Amino acid sequence: MRIDLISFCFSLLCALSFFLCGHHVQGNLVWPTPNKAFNEGYSIESFVQSTASGRIESGLFGCVRNHGRRFHEGLDLSPTMYDSQGEAKDPIFAITSGVVVYVNSEASSSSYGRYIVLEHNEKGLTYFSLYAHISKFANGIEVGDRIQSGAIIGIMGRSANYEIPKSRAHLHLEIGFKLTDHFQAWYDRQSFKTLNYHGNWNGMNLVGIDPLELFTAFRERQVS
Repeated sequence: MRIDLISFCFSLLCALSFFLCGHHVQGNLVWPTPNKAFNEGYSIESFVQSTASGRIESGLFGCVRNHGRRFHEGLDLSPTMYDSQGEAKDPIFAITSGVVVYVNSEASSSSYGRYIVLEHNEKGLTYFSLYAHISKFANGIEVGDRIQSGAIIGIMGRSANYEIPKSRAHLHLEIGFKLTDHFQAWYDRQSFKTLNYHGNWNGMNLVGIDPLELFTAFRERQVS
């Protein structure tokens, strides 16, 4: 069963990566922060937020933490704007048009802190984008809202169920797909010591692709 699940996930990831990173990317893929460094071709040091290790690679997708022993399923983007208290205030943009399927406003209930999940559809393929550590959401945003590409959905921050210092405020971005619509049944069979507060929108039920790879493929296709 475990091998079948791994094979299934790998096949879906390959299909999604091909679909999104190839010639099937449609419309306008928007960088989720005001930072123009990526689109202008600057190095990752200009837009990626590292962990406390100081290694810039630790903010990338993949086995980039704890000497390769810890997987990071997203991309951490640094702020460029601050308020008078030194808090990040960059707006967060929807990477493409979609529908709000989940809003978590209880920062203490997740390592994501406050986060929002959007559902997108490309020629019948459904995928999701997740935006975490938000300080506050756009006014009135709620499940079921249709969001346009580039619309502001929140403000960058450092919310989480652990302490993130001001110096490492960031947007954690994930892009991927949902494993199952019956996540709670699986969760209940495990020996976890905490409750699942997020239903099917628990991060363990969302399997990601590399956001930077997707944006790079889209950028290169746009300028080729």
